Amino acid sequence: MNGQLVEKQLAFHITTNCTLNCALCATLTPDYKKHHIARHTPFKQIVQEIKGVFEIYDFIEDITFSGGEPMLHPDLEKIVDECMKYSEQFANLRIFTNGTILPSDLLLSQMKQYRGKLSIVIDHYGPDLSVKAEQIVQTLENEGLICRVNRYYGQDQYYGGWVNYGSPSEYRGYTQQQLEEVYQHCHLAQYRCPGVFNGKLTNCSWALFGTDRGYMPLPEDEKQLINLLDSSIPLDEKKAIAMEFGKHPLWACQYCNGFDPEHSERFPAGEQL
Repeated sequence: MNGQLVEKQLAFHITTNCTLNCALCATLTPDYKKHHIARHTPFKQIVQEIKGVFEIYDFIEDITFSGGEPMLHPDLEKIVDECMKYSEQFANLRIFTNGTILPSDLLLSQMKQYRGKLSIVIDHYGPDLSVKAEQIVQTLENEGLICRVNRYYGQDQYYGGWVNYGSPSEYRGYTQQQLEEVYQHCHLAQYRCPGVFNGKLTNCSWALFGTDRGYMPLPEDEKQLINLLDSSIPLDEKKAIAMEFGKHPLWACQYCNGFDPEHSERFPAGEQL
């Protein structure tokens, strides 16, 4: 794939609705709930987002549908079928769920149809929160399907638990040197995790949601955000921006504690507000 734009992973955040209300949520779901503005991204817009992504990238190893809780989206199965139109441009499509909603019969049928390409990942927050997790696993096993379970409760939580990005509205005032140090030690600089939400693509979900909520003002000269819905922007320009992901701090870094995979303090995941 020399000369092509290839990415290891990319997440489509298709909803800010969720069945849980977790502290330290990286997509600010409790904030959307608190202000009564949680919403599903409309299907027609998601079609544009998917098309826009696969115009930019030649191949992506792992596509994920996330939220919020993607199982709540009324058009989830239609979104799966839409993404599968580009199946030659990605290796895996994973739906991340918190284990509170059973997959529909149609989704189970799709998992059989796209066996080896489509799967479910359960972020398991314990039997008191992820109340359907074990039932989902059993249902999939009965259908000859498998899923991955990330254990986020008790001792030895997945990746040690969550990190605390801090308040998205607090400007940190890092010097340029501090900003570079925070970013170069960040998970996003080392591994890159591009995400899409509300028509925008960038290398940080914290940036997507914090900016959407108005907590992180976007500088006029910022060049690390791609508007997938703006057809007036040349494709070459969008690709050039995507190629720079992971190389430089984002505007949102001034509103974040950073995520150092080795040194950031870990906290129990899924604690409810």
